[in-house]
Amino acid sequence: ALIKALVTRICEGWRADYLEAIGKTAPGPWRVPRGLMSMCIATPEAWTDTLRSSSVVLVAVLANNPQLVKPLRDVYRGLFELLDHDDTPRGVGELVILALKGLWFEWIFGLQDMSPKRLAGTGVLRQRRAFGA
Repeated sequence: ALIKALVTRICEGWRADYLEAIGKTAPGPWRVPRGLMSMCIATPEAWTDTLRSSSVVLVAVLANNPQLVKPLRDVYRGLFELLDHDDTPRGVGELVILALKGLWFEWIFGLQDMSPKRLAGTGVLRQRRAFGA
């Protein structure tokens, strides 16, 4: 029960974060992807060791007990419902989400540096600005 509560808390925290970021994003085309990019890329300094640790714990728990994936599925279902009502071309929003997941996995497993300097060097920050995020 404690582990299930931990998973639910992490997932609901993420839902609250993306809803807040999207809510702060100016209405118009690409609002959901712009909000997500703003949340995930505009503030790489928010990617703390505590956030990394909780992310690794979540992945470990889900790998060891796939039945606990329901809260995460629910959070993603809500995100994709928002995307379905966004003015983003079909498939593009999903690609943005997949790219952000890729950055997240690289970061939590220590595969790549996610510092502002690295993000600026890869063009990710420039791309985010091109979308107005």
